[in-house]
Amino acid sequence: MVGLKEHQSLISSQTALNIINASLIAVAIVITAVPEGLPLAVSLCAVFSTDKLKEEKLLIKKLSALEQAGKVTDILTAKTGTLTTSKLTVEKFWCNEDLSVTAAPIMGNVLEKIQDCIVKNSDAYTDVYDKKKEYFTNGSPVDVCMMEYLEEYGVELNDKLVDRERNWEQITKIPFDPKTKSMTKVFRQTFPQLAPTLRIVMKGAPEMVVKKCTYKLSSNDEEIDFHGSGDEGEDFLKHAARIASFGNGLTPILYAYRDISIEDYEALKREHNNFGHETDRLILEENLTLLAMYGLKDTIRDDVQKTIEVLASAETRTRIVSGDHEMTVKSLAKSLEIVDCEDDEEAIISGKEFEKKCEKYMTGIKKEDGSWDFNFNHETQNSELEQELFKGEIEKLHGLYRCDPKHKQMFVTALNLVGKIAAVTGRGISDIHSL
Repeated sequence: MVGLKEHQSLISSQTALNIINASLIAVAIVITAVPEGLPLAVSLCAVFSTDKLKEEKLLIKKLSALEQAGKVTDILTAKTGTLTTSKLTVEKFWCNEDLSVTAAPIMGNVLEKIQDCIVKNSDAYTDVYDKKKEYFTNGSPVDVCMMEYLEEYGVELNDKLVDRERNWEQITKIPFDPKTKSMTKVFRQTFPQLAPTLRIVMKGAPEMVVKKCTYKLSSNDEEIDFHGSGDEGEDFLKHAARIASFGNGLTPILYAYRDISIEDYEALKREHNNFGHETDRLILEENLTLLAMYGLKDTIRDDVQKTIEVLASAETRTRIVSGDHEMTVKSLAKSLEIVDCEDDEEAIISGKEFEKKCEKYMTGIKKEDGSWDFNFNHETQNSELEQELFKGEIEKLHGLYRCDPKHKQMFVTALNLVGKIAAVTGRGISDIHSL
C-alpha cells in the first residue's frame, strides 16, 4: 500500500474549486428552473385532481373554485337529491276529507278517476333493462314515485301507459314552472271513438292548485261546490300542512281535474290568442275539481347529518334553499339540527318574504340569459349602518322555502355582499343561476 506523504492533499486545489463551481451552477439551474416549472406542475396536479373528482360525479367548472373551497363560510344546499336520496315513496293520502295513515287508496269510480289523472299528468314512461329484459319506470322522481305507487296497488301500469299513448291525444300542456310549482295537461280520447269531451289534469303545490278549484269530488263520485280561493281553501291547506309536517317532512302533491266539452275548449282557445303562449293557456286552470292529495317521503342521505356537524365544527354554516312546502323544509331542518325549535319562525322564511326584505337594501337587473345582477342600492352602498342592518338580517336566516331561481341567486349575492364566501349545491334547473 502506498501512503500519502506529509503535506500531500487527496485532491488538488484546482479540482476542489471545479467541484464547488459545478455545485453552484447546479443550484443556480435548480433555482431558475423550478419557478418556471411550478405553474405547470400545479396545473397538472389540479387536472389530475379534477379527473378524480369527475369519477365521483363532481365537476369543477373553474379551478379557482378549488382555491376558495377552504375559505367557504356558508353552504346553500337544495333539498331533493342533495340532502335527500330523491327516491320518493307515497306515505300519506287525502281524499274526501279523510287523511289515511297508510297510503291505501279508496275504491270505486273515484279510484278509477284518481288513477286516470295520475297517469295522464305524468311524463313517466317504461323502459327495459338491456341485460335483465325487465321493465322499469323512468322519468322525474315525482312521476316515477306515483307510477310505482299505482303498481303497488295492483294497477297494470304498462297497460295504462300504452293506453295513454295509443288511445289518447295530448291537446296542450302547461309545463312545470319553478314559480307556479305546478303542471297541467289536456287530453282527448281518440280511440275507439273520438270523445266529445277533454280532460284537464293539474298537479302541483297545494296552495297553487286549491285556489283554482270551484268543486270537489265526493265519495259518491259527485262534484259538489267548493270555494278553493276562500275559507274552504284555507281549511284544506291546513290538511296540506299536516301532511308536510309528518316525520322529517313530506312533500304534498295535489291533483285536480276538469272535464270540458270540445266546443267550450275551442271557444276558450279563440278568446285567448289560440293558446299561442303559456299565459294564454292559464284559463284552462280555472273551475277545477279537487281530487286527491299525496304526501311523498324523500329519505335523508345517511351521511348528511355527520357532514353538517363536521361543517359546523369548521365554522361553516349549512342553509337550505328549497322550492318545497314550508312545513316540509322546517321539519327537515329540525331533524338535521340546522335550525332550533326556538328560532324556527325567524330562521326559515319564504322566498317572497326574503325578496321583500332584500328590496330595502338591494337592487337587481335581469339579464338576457334569465339570471340577475344584484348589488347594494345607492342608500345602502353609502351607509355602513344600513349594511350592518342587512348583515344582521342575513345572519339569522337558516333557509328559504317556496323559493324560485331568482331567490336562490339573490341569497348567494346577499351573502357575498356581507363578506361571506358561499358555496352552492344543487341538481335541478332552478339551481343553475345560483351555481
